[in-house]
Amino acid sequence: MTVKGRPSKCTPKTIEAIAEGVRGGLSLTSACARVGIGSATCSVWLHGKLMRHRRFQSAVKQAQADREAELVDRLKQLQLSDKESVALDATKFELERRHRWTLKQAVEVSGPDAGPVRVEVSPLAALAAVAGAAAEGEGDEGAEDGEGEP
Repeated sequence: MTVKGRPSKCTPKTIEAIAEGVRGGLSLTSACARVGIGSATCSVWLHGKLMRHRRFQSAVKQAQADREAELVDRLKQLQLSDKESVALDATKFELERRHRWTLKQAVEVSGPDAGPVRVEVSPLAALAAVAGAAAEGEGDEGAEDGEGEP
């Protein structure tokens, strides 16, 4: 049986180029886009059953494992000096971006008389609230109930 149509772009050369991008720190989507493969095609290859898809899946998993191992090694080798703290923070961010490394913490919050609390969904609003609370707390060691300045 002969299959007609356009030849697949899922070639060993394309697979290796994508794997190198992932190994270099790109997300899978970005590595695919870099070689002209769209996210829908990437998803098909990632979940496909054909032999070339299995080769792609294997190469991507290996590249992700290689990148993760490199980042862990870099974390172990970094000394905590001021100059290296930026590199450490960037490395931690990249590791946290890979969901397995994300730090998780459960926090229970209640309002007055254990009532409900209004929660802002916007990350910018949450950051502003935290920054505002931190700024309010500076220099108010003697203040009670958040009342510090007139």
